[in-house]
Amino acid sequence: DEIPRQIAADGGHCERSTHYHRYTLDFYLLALIVARITGDADAASRFDEVVGRLGTAARLLCDDRGRMPHIGDDDGGALWPIAGRAPDDLRDSLAIAAALVDRPDLQVGRPPEEAYWLLAGLHSVHLDSRVSTAAPVRSTSLPDTGYYISRSAAGDHLVIDGGPHGYQNGGHAHADALSLTLTVRGLPLLIDPGTGCYTADAALRDRMRS
Repeated sequence: DEIPRQIAADGGHCERSTHYHRYTLDFYLLALIVARITGDADAASRFDEVVGRLGTAARLLCDDRGRMPHIGDDDGGALWPIAGRAPDDLRDSLAIAAALVDRPDLQVGRPPEEAYWLLAGLHSVHLDSRVSTAAPVRSTSLPDTGYYISRSAAGDHLVIDGGPHGYQNGGHAHADALSLTLTVRGLPLLIDPGTGCYTADAALRDRMRS
């Protein structure tokens, strides 16, 4: 029931935080896996569509190494901290999504260890151990969420936050309209510093997220 409120038509999450987008993708991946295992066809059908949209938005926001820029709040948490992966490394989530919804274009590199653990109970889903040969991800936008992404064949990756804050009181978005992040040839050059903290130091939080 909450899907239309919390996930935009372009697949972005309503909080306007890349980390919380990753959280949301992972929760729906887990829900889809459980629905498939338990034979809940109605739920699986709905979650399948949502995973496709969330996964597409996540892949667009990630650079060609599968790294997500830090836009909005980030508590560093992970739904399945199996292999000690950095929270901004989405290769595991993207590989799981690619396998579940049959979208090899979502995968970055070979499937990491977490994908084999999470999908072990689904005998009808097969991970492709080869590097994806899908066409390169192109420059595009997520107009409903408000992110604009430009990339080059050399691995340059620019994300501009040009949209609204999160819903209600701003969600987990920053007060950072028109800010940008930039990766040049795979190396992060301009980064979003994050909020520094949630509530312990209000002055520091406001300075960092501005």
